[in-house]
Amino acid sequence: MLMLVTFNVANANEIQSIDIHLNIKKDGSVEVTETRHQNMDEGTENYIVFNEDDMQGAKLTHFSVDGFKEVKEWDSDWNREEKAGKYSILNTDDGFDLVWGIGEYGDKNYTVHYTLTNMVKNLKDGQSIYWDFNTFTELPTDEMTMTISSYEPFTKDNVRFYGFGIVGNMHLKDGNIVWKSSEAMDGSNYATILLQFDSNIFNTNVNKDKTLEEERNMALHNSNYSEDYLNSNETLGPKMSLTAKIFSGLAITFGSIVGLWTIFGLWIANRKKKARGHIKSGYAIKNDLKNSSTKTPPAVMNDYAGYAYLLNRLDYAYFEQFISAYLIKWHRENRIEIEFEDDSKKLNKRNTSIIVKDYETVNEEYGKYFEEALKQIENETYNGDYELLLWMMFLNAMDDHKVITKKNLEKWFKKNATDVSKVAAYLDKYSKEYLKKNEYINIEKETAAFVPFEIIVPTPKGHDLIEHFVKYSNYLQNEDENTWLERVKNDEIQTEELIYIYLLGVTDEIESRFKKYHLNKSEENYFYPNYFYLFNNTTNYINTGLSSGGFSSSQASSGLGGSTGMGGGMGAGGGGGGGAR
Repeated sequence: MLMLVTFNVANANEIQSIDIHLNIKKDGSVEVTETRHQNMDEGTENYIVFNEDDMQGAKLTHFSVDGFKEVKEWDSDWNREEKAGKYSILNTDDGFDLVWGIGEYGDKNYTVHYTLTNMVKNLKDGQSIYWDFNTFTELPTDEMTMTISSYEPFTKDNVRFYGFGIVGNMHLKDGNIVWKSSEAMDGSNYATILLQFDSNIFNTNVNKDKTLEEERNMALHNSNYSEDYLNSNETLGPKMSLTAKIFSGLAITFGSIVGLWTIFGLWIANRKKKARGHIKSGYAIKNDLKNSSTKTPPAVMNDYAGYAYLLNRLDYAYFEQFISAYLIKWHRENRIEIEFEDDSKKLNKRNTSIIVKDYETVNEEYGKYFEEALKQIENETYNGDYELLLWMMFLNAMDDHKVITKKNLEKWFKKNATDVSKVAAYLDKYSKEYLKKNEYINIEKETAAFVPFEIIVPTPKGHDLIEHFVKYSNYLQNEDENTWLERVKNDEIQTEELIYIYLLGVTDEIESRFKKYHLNKSEENYFYPNYFYLFNNTTNYINTGLSSGGFSSSQASSGLGGSTGMGGGMGAGGGGGGGAR
């Protein structure tokens, strides 16, 4: 009832549908064919990322794009016309990218082929494939269908299969495994599959020191798979007795009644919220102020996390952006130093490393207490500020390194993604308490048809701050580019403005200007782009680690003839992602 209207939002680049066919050969290699239907009106090349650290012994061969010509040397600085009709493998600091030209803008069809060797692994008591086939989600994607075939047809007796990271249904059909998405996808999704075989049906010499159960438990960690799924050899799940079917029918009936009652409660809640002045949606607020702007920034915020609820409501900043803001703050306060590690041509390609000043003293004072703080958050007894929580988290991530590099950073956030998710979940509660205490909002707790909800009403002071956020964001996004360019060249942009660029959702716009005016080249020694990429590159490594560790609202679909689930899929190979640039 609340979602009868569907809004169609046009994306700059998007995938309307992608069909992925995985053909497992007898030697344990996998032939991959991707058929992509895309709409493109930005950038010059498509790319698929492979990081060496995630290959787990697999090798890529036989890359091609139908109707395209291979070139041995690829220059990412070529224009769109120069890249049209060509494909290549581009070596990177972390591995390699598969790249091909976008060509003319508009609706595009691409058929991409490549082979991954050494994909089937011998376990102690069977064989398996455990791999993230995410090559596309950096572009908004409407539909995905993955079909997995083999030289020997799949049956419920010779394979167990699981899918993680995409909402949908995974089932056996005509000897193949078919996984079809039921919701649109974005950068928070992944596409991990786990196939397990009790007998050795593939001729592979690659070994993995795990049992089937150990690997399955690792993959299913933090997922919603039941014990029936873990212990069952049936791909369609355990059979139900007549009694179970009766109780199942009663449960469905009762669940339907509860569902309708909940919808009724939400309808009442929505009416009460509107009557009492509950805060508008971010879309409505920004739409009301779309023609208003101010070049005067809001008053300096001492506690960025305190404003997270409002900035999140406006769809400006989430957990990752607050990490960036605090990194800038700590750098400005001389707590840390962030340095580029190498001399790559472009700033956005450079690795960074973090140095904590007076590390031994600081670590002794704060570094030991992150785990204790997590327990306090769970017990609702934590009374420190949010910045202190992030500071303890970063000192924990240093892991006795005075200097933490990109690889160390990614590894820690991947390993500790579950703990970091607890810190991220606490941000909303912390912000609401801060805003209420400082008289920006009032919070009332209500129920409707036994459904609890909150009514959050901005005070006049809160209304003024929300409007200021939107107006200043509009100014930053729409500032005359010549004026902006002069400010960059004259070093007139202060670090506080850079913090607002992260917190007010303007980073993509600013980075596109850097690229447009070639300010991401190292020979352009302007302070602002150098400073921007120091923090942007650092937080990108953190995001990569969190994403590969299963952080965010990633979803999973059950692979035993099942449908929707949450989490799981940690520890798989692959998963480099891909999009267009």
